[in-house]
Amino acid sequence: MDFEKNLFKKSISLIIGCLYKDIKSTEKLVNSLKGNTYFLKEIIIVFNNVNNGNKKNCITKLKIPKDLCKSLIYQEILMPGEARNIGIDKSKGEFIAFLDASTVPEDLWLEKSLKTIIIKNTQGVLGKTKYLSSNSFEKSFIAATYGEKELTTVPGALIKRTLINKIGYFLPNLRSGEDSEWIKRGSEIEKDIIQRNVGLVFYEAIINKSLIYLCKKWFLYYSKSAQNYNVDIERQRFFYLSFFSISILIITFFWNDVIADWNDESLLYVPNITKITLLFLTLVYLITRLIIMPKKKQIKFRKYSFIDILKFIFISILLDAIKLIAFVKTIIKNF
Repeated sequence: MDFEKNLFKKSISLIIGCLYKDIKSTEKLVNSLKGNTYFLKEIIIVFNNVNNGNKKNCITKLKIPKDLCKSLIYQEILMPGEARNIGIDKSKGEFIAFLDASTVPEDLWLEKSLKTIIIKNTQGVLGKTKYLSSNSFEKSFIAATYGEKELTTVPGALIKRTLINKIGYFLPNLRSGEDSEWIKRGSEIEKDIIQRNVGLVFYEAIINKSLIYLCKKWFLYYSKSAQNYNVDIERQRFFYLSFFSISILIITFFWNDVIADWNDESLLYVPNITKITLLFLTLVYLITRLIIMPKKKQIKFRKYSFIDILKFIFISILLDAIKLIAFVKTIIKNF
């Protein structure tokens, strides 16, 4: 099936959710769309946390194309899903696209995605996102978290309105996890929604952010994720691994006492069993975290300096500790 570009001129509503603190990023995003504007019927920007007149004035002074952009201003802080839902309700395009304030798409993003939709005869495609860094620390942080592979995301997605109606809206009250839940729903309804040949979106969310800021953000993210029992698959995996590790430690602690009755001549007696078990669990963790996971995330350590690798190891262990604290805190709080 051929792709005729002119048939899709001004056929897309682009929805961007924006907290007030990110208005400059949104201004940069809108002005970086370049050739993508050929396909845009409208850009709906859902500004929120705009709770005084000075903030409203700053938004009106943004250097964005007023004829193309429709600004919706809300005093309260909206969760990401709620902001997208508002944009969907206000949109008029045949297609609906999503971006976040900290994203910048490539120039042929919409053209590539539209072409894939037509050629593959699908009703929509999800985004393909790659995280950007500007220094050694950010490079190591990305390696320890998102990885170098291109991620399937809601930002960058391009969906026919008819498919949006089938998938339904985003969960409106979640700080995190609403995107993965929506992607799961969408994948069940439209089997070909994940495609490789779509326009690439670049994420600048961690550029110029300190380690303290990112650790606080990670703690908040996992604290909220632990409450989303039907959303976060990683949360379930984390609990299973924690239960497995704790169970092994408990068995180890009582093994020689209960099973071998402290008889060092028994075949069931294991000398230094506690130390051996702790060493085993530590090795399993390090191999998984520092070898297996980086490989899955397509991290090529030959491109990293020795200092970068040390930073990667430190950040990986630190974030895992933060994740553990966040989950334990949430469990205790909800117990």
